[in-house]
Amino acid sequence: MVALRQLLCVLWSERKYSDWVLEITRIEARLLEETKKRKLSHFGHILRKEGSCLEEKIIQGTTSGQ
Repeated sequence: MVALRQLLCVLWSERKYSDWVLEITRIEARLLEETKKRKLSHFGHILRKEGSCLEEKIIQGTTSGQ
């Protein structure tokens, strides 16, 4: 947001909201979507690992309490 405000030459004292900046620049806020996509990608990466992997066991809930 700071970079977009600088590109638009919007001063902090002008009290323009983030929604206004996104509307003017025609950019969609996709942070949540990107985070979900990266989590799923990481999950798939862990499950495809070969051998014994602690992360895989934790995600699948197969660790033993010994």
